[in-house]
Amino acid sequence: MKTQVTLLFAFILVGNLFAQNNLSIMTFNIRYDNPGDGENRWQNRKSHVADVLRFFEAELLLSRLKSIAGNHPVIVCGDFNATPDDEPIRLLNAPGALTETRSISETPHFGPEGTFNGFGPAETRDKPIDFIFLKNAAFRVLKHATIAAAWGGRYASDHHAVWALLAD
Repeated sequence: MKTQVTLLFAFILVGNLFAQNNLSIMTFNIRYDNPGDGENRWQNRKSHVADVLRFFEAELLLSRLKSIAGNHPVIVCGDFNATPDDEPIRLLNAPGALTETRSISETPHFGPEGTFNGFGPAETRDKPIDFIFLKNAAFRVLKHATIAAAWGGRYASDHHAVWALLAD
């Protein structure tokens, strides 16, 4: 029986994948040093300190995944506030670490490349900062998309949704 899993910045687990195992969920904040952050801006930090923090947060995420999940399948998704060219994403997507679902999709990516819209009608960056990663997963990635949708001219978030269709 073919099991399909749809992800929209959330974990939706189907079938008996985790039926006999404890499911642990953790979150990390890998933050992009953006002067336009508004109230959340860290005004007193230097960019090299932010770069070091982001690098070690990615490293910590990988080590915690290994200790918590072992060889079990893992899906990591969210807003990483870093592009594929930034060190934290390169570290997460390195061989033997995680696999970004867009890169292994069986069909071409659908939608805009950038995922940040700042609540506006167009992407403010041409590269994604939101990702869905896999580790130890025997899933096939059938489709990958960035969903750029508004309702009545309003966006639900300042990020577009990232979506992947997985199959076993």
